[in-house]
Formats: sequence, C-alpha cells, structure tokens
Amino acid sequence: MNRRDSPPVCRLPCNRGHHNSFHFNRRRSPKPIEPGKIMNMFETHPVGRCLLGCLLIALATVVVAETPENDAEKKPAVETNAAKSTPKEPAGMQLTIDIQQQQKDGSFDNRESHLVLFHQGVAYAFALSEPHDVTIVDAVNSRIALLSRKQQTKAVLPQQDVINALARIKQYAAENDLEGKLGLDAVVEGNAPYRIQFEQVSYQATTQKPGSALQAAQFLQYSQWIGRVTLIRKLWPPLFARMALDEAIANDGQVPKEVTLTLGKGDQATTLRSVFRFESNLDQADLDRIEKAKGMLRLYQDVPVTALP
Repeated sequence: MNRRDSPPVCRLPCNRGHHNSFHFNRRRSPKPIEPGKIMNMFETHPVGRCLLGCLLIALATVVVAETPENDAEKKPAVETNAAKSTPKEPAGMQLTIDIQQQQKDGSFDNRESHLVLFHQGVAYAFALSEPHDVTIVDAVNSRIALLSRKQQTKAVLPQQDVINALARIKQYAAENDLEGKLGLDAVVEGNAPYRIQFEQVSYQATTQKPGSALQAAQFLQYSQWIGRVTLIRKLWPPLFARMALDEAIANDGQVPKEVTLTLGKGDQATTLRSVFRFESNLDQADLDRIEKAKGMLRLYQDVPVTALP
C-alpha cells in the first residue's frame, strides 16, 4: 500500500546529487567506516560535494548562537500529528542506537553507538564512541545545541533558523528540478516492513510497539531535528526520505526496531543498519549524564557551526 508523505513544515535532508546518476566507489567489499563518521561518509564524495555546493548557494548563513533569553522567545516548531500530541512535560525515556555495517559475508559489525536521553522536553544525544560529541534538541527553548567535547566548543542553532534554511533549500530544489534526486517526492510503501526508495538509495524498516504513545511522538520530534541539522552541517546523504519514513511509522503508533539503509546496487552497494532499543525510565546515572551535558552547554565557547569538527 502506497502512502504519500505529508511533508512537515521542514523536511529532513536525505538523497543524492543533481547528476543523472550517483557514482559509488567500485569495491567488491565495503570498506569499514571509521567510528563516529558514518553520518558523513559521503561528505567527501565528489557527487555529494557538488550537490551540497549547489544547494548551499541558496542557504543563507544560519545564526548559530543566541542567548537563552532570545531562544525562549521562539515557539517550538511542531509539524506532525504525532509531535502535536507530545505533552508539555514528557516523561523520561532512554534510547540506544547501534549503527552497524554489513560485511562481505553478510554479517554486521557495530561501528558506532548513541545514547539518547529524553527528559523534560529535551533530548540529549551522546555519541558513545569517538569523538564523544553531544547534541541537545531543546524543544522547550526552541534550539539545537551541538557540543564538541574535544574542542570544548558549542554551536547553538535556533530551530526557526533551521526551518528557514531548509525552506530555502526545498525552494531551490523545486526551481532546479532536484526534488526526485533528493527524495522529496519519495513515497513510503507497506508497513511490514516499511520501505522507501529513490534513485540508488533505499530504506527498509521494521517496527516495535512503544511503551507509550508518548515515545513515538518524542522519537519523531527528535529524528526530524537531527535530520534537518544534518543538512545544515553539510553532511551526506540528506534525509528527506528518512524523515518521511519516520513520520509514517510514528503516525501508525510505532517506533523503529531496525532501519536498513542501502546505498548503491550490486557489488558497489553499502548497507548500514540502525538498531533501536527503547526504555521507559531514566536512572540516576542518566540524570547525572544530563547534568554534565548542561554544564558543557553553559561553559563551552560559542563558535559558528562551520567551526565544529
């Protein structure tokens, strides 16, 4: 069964270049990806650079540091039915994400893991492998904070600025006939599993029942903002299709269990699998980790997002 993506105000980045085809490195077996670098594995790809260069011409400079007082004046952007149902004071939740790469023999090796703690309307995402960076998605103050632990620096993105930047990118894509190549018009199919694809990018997802309806809404809100910031940071691939997939899952009252991303076809294909584990409560160690992240946010030096590693 086909379902059309109901695009939120802002859609995630996730697709390919403006060339007629996407060229992958021709290797018989996928080369292991350096831990902590899976999300920007195509940043150095010539097609990826070319597309992003074109798109970012239309992207005005994002204001990356505001005082909490200014941030608080902006209202959180909530675009979907699931997100709209989120209570003002969400309960605590823990999410662990393991990202794995498929090997030549079909097995999967773990490449990086992330711990996401949801507490009082804020999601704190901790990379559990190098460089151990932290991302804070703050729906209360309408901002996303990117923290570099190695440099002890931070970039704070007001959510409205991110929305405005992505709106300009979507407009540029529409004016230059790039929507298909970016997956903006990709359609989610089925539900056991869910599938979505465009050009040489395909996603397949299995799901699980959340501990509460709140978990689905919290995860959707978090995943949308992470995807938007992925494009702002010039990472590859953009995640428009992935956002459509996450929205379809949340609208069915589910959360992802496994999401498999395949880039390319045949011997040139690279396959990554994300495994999701949800827990309904936070323990004291989780709360201590959150307090440590708050301290980083207060103490780290403000820098432009382009200055982050």
